[in-house]
Amino acid sequence: MLIKNMPCIRSTVVLNATCFPDPAFCAALCDLLHHQPGTKVTRTELRRITSLRVSDLGIESLKGLQYLPALTELWCCSNRLTHLDTSGNPALTTLVCEYNQLERLNVRNNPALRTLVCNNNLLSRLDLSGNPHLTELLCENNLLVGLNLTNNPQLRQLWCSCNRIKTLNTRANLRLRDLQAERTDERLFV
Repeated sequence: MLIKNMPCIRSTVVLNATCFPDPAFCAALCDLLHHQPGTKVTRTELRRITSLRVSDLGIESLKGLQYLPALTELWCCSNRLTHLDTSGNPALTTLVCEYNQLERLNVRNNPALRTLVCNNNLLSRLDLSGNPHLTELLCENNLLVGLNLTNNPQLRQLWCSCNRIKTLNTRANLRLRDLQAERTDERLFV
C-alpha cells in the first residue's frame, strides 16, 4: 500500500518524508527493506534491522533513526551530517560516523555502545557518561577541548589526536592500552 502524506503512526511507519525527511536516507531504507517510497511498514519489520550502512550517500539528516530501536551497528561515514542523535537506539554497540560535519553527537542513551569512531568532524564536546561499556574511542581531528572518561572503565583504545584537549585524565581507564594524543593542545596528561 502506497501512502504519500500519512504521518508516522503507532503500529506502522511510512517510508516517506514525514518519517524520514532526508531523501537519500529514506531511499537507503527503501532499498534495504525492498519497498517503494511511500510504503507503510510495521514496527516489527523495522525492529528486524540490526545493522545499517549508509555511508557516502550525501545524507544530511538521519531523522527517523529512532524507528530502528534494535539497531546495533550504524555506519554513516562521509555524508553531510551536522547533528546525530542515537538516543532512540539503546541497543547500539558500534557507531562509525567519521568524515561528516558533525557539530553535535548524542550518544548518551547508548549504554551498550562499545565502539565509537567519530574522527574528522567539528565536535567541540562529547558526552560519554552513558557509555560504560565503551572499549574503543576514535575521535581525532575534531575541536574537542576535553574528554571526561571517568564513566568509561572498559576503554582500551583512545585516539584523540588533533583536538584542543588541554587535560586528559585516564586514571579510571585501567584497561587503556592504546593511546594516541599527538598534536593536541595538551599540557597535562594524568
